[in-house]
Amino acid sequence: MRKYLTMVVLLFMSVAMFAQQHSVKGTVVDQNGQPIIGMTVMEQGTQNGTTTDIDGNYQITVSKGAATLEFTALGYQTVVEAVNNRAVIDVTSAEEAMVLDAVVAIGYGSVRKKDLTTAVSTVSTEDMKLRPVTEASGFIQGKVAGVTVQQTSGLPGSGMTVRVRGASSIASSNDPLYVVDGIPAESYPNINAADIESMEVLKDASATAIYGSRANAGVILITTKSGKSGKTKIDVSGQYGFAQIAKDIPMANTQQWIDVMQTAIDNYNVQKNELKTLDLPKSVTDALSSGQPLPDYDWLSIISRKFAKRGGATASIEGGDDKTTFYVSAGAETQEGYIIKTDFSKYTGRAKFSHKIAQWLKLNLNLSGAFAKYNKVEETDGSLKVLRAAREEQPFYGPYNPDGS
Repeated sequence: MRKYLTMVVLLFMSVAMFAQQHSVKGTVVDQNGQPIIGMTVMEQGTQNGTTTDIDGNYQITVSKGAATLEFTALGYQTVVEAVNNRAVIDVTSAEEAMVLDAVVAIGYGSVRKKDLTTAVSTVSTEDMKLRPVTEASGFIQGKVAGVTVQQTSGLPGSGMTVRVRGASSIASSNDPLYVVDGIPAESYPNINAADIESMEVLKDASATAIYGSRANAGVILITTKSGKSGKTKIDVSGQYGFAQIAKDIPMANTQQWIDVMQTAIDNYNVQKNELKTLDLPKSVTDALSSGQPLPDYDWLSIISRKFAKRGGATASIEGGDDKTTFYVSAGAETQEGYIIKTDFSKYTGRAKFSHKIAQWLKLNLNLSGAFAKYNKVEETDGSLKVLRAAREEQPFYGPYNPDGS
């Protein structure tokens, strides 16, 4: 009797589990009625899914009649359908054309991205907001394929080196041509990064048809912000930070220097069979004989800062109506160098006005200015002479006279 009861219970359990599953089929087409091949059909909340065949047909078995199906494919809008115990679900998904309709500046005008035939890379405003940089080159660092951006000098205010498609010339410059609001600049423009609306990089040889041989190393198009009609908008932003040497070379003090030099002289005497001695200044010999502390100077600490501060602030106001729009901004940036007495400061200003006089006539005014001040030390062959001299200086000689001057 127990065996029969067990068989009956198992039979009812299998029937109940089978009854929970539900089979669904259908066809997926686009807005023109054409079948969509390879669209993914997933049961939400599970890993259960399938794809449409060459005719746009699909068939899937869901866990229950109240399940929800999600239809996704690259370039098409996502569609969500509740099963509701239906056996046939036909779906229409429209093409996702928003990205293809984006407008891209190409030097001689602007086109939609889907009509673009040249090698152009764009850095959007959304990407710029995520990068609190003070130099425009920082926006494209690591964001544009085929473009390398490097910081080649640690001097305050030193710009970045930009290479589009690598170095293309031995004799002439490998820097790209910068074009700000349609105006070419042979060198990097002194522009406030907060004023930039978008950046496009022209990477192929077609740029030379517009700008000539100056575009051999590529072109970087910079479009600055303009006023928009509507309520007046005021933006104020700032940043502050500091930098320090991650790991510097530890320098020897006077006693360590004497020990190393004495060992070197002893080895030389043994090899050459000579009797050379270490000459030391009287201040050191007197201290050694009397047991007084040795004169000791850390030249790097004397000429350098432990923390180099940097900061910046910018403010802008924009607005207007249907006929007149305006955008005015001002910015300031300061940066200290690792070496004392080295620093950089920059002040920028920009004003853009636009007035629609008639349907066929529009007046635009774009004014900008910048002032930069550099306090540098001598630099040659990629290194600082003052740093090298400080590391080679003997630690018992100080920078001050006996009277403290």
